[in-house]
Amino acid sequence: MNGRRLFREYAQSLGKEAKEFVDIKSEQYQNDTLITKSNSGKEEQTSINYKDMVHWIIKTKKDE
Repeated sequence: MNGRRLFREYAQSLGKEAKEFVDIKSEQYQNDTLITKSNSGKEEQTSINYKDMVHWIIKTKKDE
């Protein structure tokens, strides 16, 4: 599975449109921020909690 696709699907599971992966901003001492584009072309930002993301991957991708 493509890493960009995985991040995009994770953002979609959190309620974002996330049509397109743009970037991940890393800031020291804070959660990383996932930047995606919606269907209308607007940028959406999602805070990434990697622990929750790993649990989501295990729960949803175990059969693939």
